[in-house]
Amino acid sequence: MQSAIIFDECTEGVLWSGAARGSKFVYSTRDRRVLLRYAEHMKLLLTFVVVLSVSFTGIALLNAAETDPETVLVTYHLKEGKADELAQLIDRTWATYQRLGMVLDRPHIVMKGKEKGGMFMAEIVPWKSHSMPDNAPAEVFALWDEMQKLCEKRGGRESIEIPEVEVLRNNS
Repeated sequence: MQSAIIFDECTEGVLWSGAARGSKFVYSTRDRRVLLRYAEHMKLLLTFVVVLSVSFTGIALLNAAETDPETVLVTYHLKEGKADELAQLIDRTWATYQRLGMVLDRPHIVMKGKEKGGMFMAEIVPWKSHSMPDNAPAEVFALWDEMQKLCEKRGGRESIEIPEVEVLRNNS
């Protein structure tokens, strides 16, 4: 004689595998094993679907980061006699950006000039995404701190100015 498991009517049962008796569903032990195996397969399938959707979301975010570039024009108002030191630091910082994959593969343009009160330097930085500078690693923040020490506020302006710009023409 087969043993039977009885589920109340409110329990979600699978009617294809059981005999209805009044207000109860009756399942044999064999049917219960089938149901448990089915439930395990559904859990596995659900886990796979969740992992897959999280993976696709991560890939989409990475692709969005690469399709949301930001170009900035960084202007450094130099302290007296700091031009050579800052030029070397800008080169080190650019190499770090490239090594960390933070910038687009574009020529690195660095300029210098004179303004009322002293010298300035400027560079164009083509970030891969708007979030790159905000989420820079500590190594990059340390380089930016060194740059800050070589610059000064001038003419009511910050020591380093970083507006976002749009490249209108590139004839290179």
